[in-house]
Amino acid sequence: MKYLQRKQLFDTLGQGPFRDVSAAVGGGLLIEKSSRGAAFADVDNDGDIDVLVINMNDRPTLLRNDTDASNNWIALKLAGKVRNRDAIGARVFLEDESSVQVAEVRSGGSYLSHNDMRVHFGLGRRATVPPVRVRWPDGAVERFDGLTANGIHVIRQGQGRPALPDAR
Repeated sequence: MKYLQRKQLFDTLGQGPFRDVSAAVGGGLLIEKSSRGAAFADVDNDGDIDVLVINMNDRPTLLRNDTDASNNWIALKLAGKVRNRDAIGARVFLEDESSVQVAEVRSGGSYLSHNDMRVHFGLGRRATVPPVRVRWPDGAVERFDGLTANGIHVIRQGQGRPALPDAR
């Protein structure tokens, strides 16, 4: 086994298997390094997730995701109340008539890394954002309406409308 290795990127083929697309993507994925950790964040605030790879005894490698920007997205930075201002553990639900997306505010990441604590949702071709429901760590549930697509919003606990919790 080699000490220095290329990174690997896999694409889903739908219902099950994945395909290695590392060579097709190229760039920083093909550089052989001793990589240990990875942090995921929208570094350039363009709606797609970028990756910062931590390399042993070397500079980190930034893998910018510059894919087709024809789909819509929304990112949310949650601000909790007094004791948990980062809202760690909050669950965010984006639900419309055909699907439910769920994200949780988490701290940490992998070895020597810390992921972006904002939650990101892909909206596909939808230009409008469905109501956002947040279940805060203290159990309170709020609904936030009227958010716009393709931007980053700060959601503050206590500024939404009360909402009934869901069984999820």
